Amino acid sequence: MRALVFGQSGLDKAAYLAEVLKTAQAQGKDFKVLSVGARLRELDPEHRDPQLFPSLSPGERELLRGQALKAILNEVKASPDVDYVLCAHAVFKLSTGLIPASGGMDLLSEF
Repeated sequence: MRALVFGQSGLDKAAYLAEVLKTAQAQGKDFKVLSVGARLRELDPEHRDPQLFPSLSPGERELLRGQALKAILNEVKASPDVDYVLCAHAVFKLSTGLIPASGGMDLLSEF
């Protein structure tokens, strides 16, 4: 199984998915949650505050997101029998409005 969960930044999708996983496990099912945001933090060479990611230049944000998605795809391909849920941002919320979380979208079709 593969599932994608998209939302805007700041909605605490991780807590929601932790509850979904807990409910699934209580019914004898299991899956692994993969987070694009968590992978961004792991791969960011400058170890910046994740709250700053939306304010990165579009090119830097897209490059980092593409690297995160490639790392996630490598993990999924290495364990094809595991069920996965991918948690990702569709948009980032800034004080000036919403911006799309672009970058690596072509890689999602491989998920």
